[in-house]
Amino acid sequence: MKLFKLTAFFTAVMLLAGIHLHAQNGKTSGGIGFFVPGVQFFAPGELNAHFPSNYPDMSFSLYTQAGSGYGIFKNFIYGFEGGGYEGGPFIKDNIQVDLTGDYSSFQLGYIVISKGKFMAYPLLGLNWNHLDFYIHQPDQTQTFSAITMSPDEGTMLKYKATALNISMNASYFLGGKMTDGGGGGLMLGLQVGYQSPAFNGTWTYDNGAVTDGPAFDMSGFYVRLLIGGGGISYN
Repeated sequence: MKLFKLTAFFTAVMLLAGIHLHAQNGKTSGGIGFFVPGVQFFAPGELNAHFPSNYPDMSFSLYTQAGSGYGIFKNFIYGFEGGGYEGGPFIKDNIQVDLTGDYSSFQLGYIVISKGKFMAYPLLGLNWNHLDFYIHQPDQTQTFSAITMSPDEGTMLKYKATALNISMNASYFLGGKMTDGGGGGLMLGLQVGYQSPAFNGTWTYDNGAVTDGPAFDMSGFYVRLLIGGGGISYN
């Protein structure tokens, strides 16, 4: 139901944007790309309910670092984004959890405002998420023989899921030349979005599948800074 509501909302935004833009002058084409640092606010602390009580608190948001590239054709904007997640280390007593991961996403949207150096556009994307939970003892000094004789003191618990992603984006050309016909240069922007699961995720670990993995939900809001550049034309 949540997936349906998000899709219906995005479709309505696209239709209203099209009606608005067709009443304006011209269409936008070109290409842009960004370096995307930000914070995912889905806070994997929800996992604590599925871990033993002696595990550390993991209720912290994830830092993300990514890159994206988009093409623009007649106000439609499309492209790919990919990057990594990082959280922790989370430590309690003799247990440490290091959280890392990566994701890739295909994005499609429509430019609702393109006036001078400013652009605004919603994006709908399909995300492929992958999280790694490295569970081990906190860092300490060990002999070589102790490490090699006990190789299973640490394990990697892995989670993969596909999610629907919707965001509102705004960007502004800071430098370069911009005329009535278009232009390009350095860009700065902001992305605010929400991620919701599209399908059930799967759990694995070092040596195989996990038979009773929890129904972890990676949904939540996020905010990202957009730093990049590109060029556009109005026709």
